[in-house]
Amino acid sequence: NYSSYGNYGNAWHQEINRYGDVNTLLDTKVMDNEYYGMDKHRGDITKSTIVTNDENGTFVEKQHIVYSNYDNYGNALSQDIKRYDAANTLLDRKVMTNTYNDTSEHFGNIITSDITTYDESNNYLERQEIEYSSYDNYGNANIQTIKRYGMKNGSEVFLDRKEMTNKF
Repeated sequence: NYSSYGNYGNAWHQEINRYGDVNTLLDTKVMDNEYYGMDKHRGDITKSTIVTNDENGTFVEKQHIVYSNYDNYGNALSQDIKRYDAANTLLDRKVMTNTYNDTSEHFGNIITSDITTYDESNNYLERQEIEYSSYDNYGNANIQTIKRYGMKNGSEVFLDRKEMTNKF
């Protein structure tokens, strides 16, 4: 549900209801976007605040996302995501970097994502490397490989690997 737009047609305010089935509300996300400078002309979000409430309207979490870099096709290259609790205390922070190649950027198809998670004191927790190796004709990722890394004895070590195959 988009309820507010800017002068350039950009969505400022959105409400997203997620259902388990037709009649079972799971949660609601309220998203407020900000656009500055040239970003508003291109439709590139500068900042987003997303508040999640459960099915009873009780606060679950808040995310504040800063998009710091886009390519010429409007693909987000860098995001800084901070999660907060009900007291507005920082829970964790994720730094996400996406890469595209010459072909994929035209369609918005990510080739790799690197996501590093830090705790509330900015201490490294883990890192994920996600590789998107196949897309269907509609831009849905068919195959994703996720490698997870963590800290052991002061060094980053490989933890596990998952491969997801999606069928649409």
